[in-house]
Amino acid sequence: MFRIIGRAISLARDSKTTLNNFIKTIHPDHHTNASPDIIKTNSNALKELNQYIEKVHKNAGVDKITLQFYIKADKYQQASVELLSIKPNVSPTLKEMHLSR
Repeated sequence: MFRIIGRAISLARDSKTTLNNFIKTIHPDHHTNASPDIIKTNSNALKELNQYIEKVHKNAGVDKITLQFYIKADKYQQASVELLSIKPNVSPTLKEMHLSR
C-alpha cells in the first residue's frame, strides 16, 4: 500500500497535478473491465475525496479519513490514501502549512 497525505489537496500547481493524476488512476471509467466490487470501491473513494475537498474549500474543517481503493499494475491491488484532519476556519497560511507537512 502507499500513502498520499492530505497535502494532495493543496492549491499549489504540483499538488493539483498530483491530485488529477490520482483521480485518473482510481476513476471507475478507467476500470470498466474490473469486477463490480472494485468499481464500487473506487467510486466510493472518489465520492469521499470530493466531499473532503469541498469541505476544505468551504473552510468547514474535515476529519482524518483513509480512502480505500484499487489500482492496477499487472493485476488489481488494494491501496489506501490517508487525508489529514483540518480544523474549521483555519487561515489560508496555516492551512497551507498544515497541508505541507
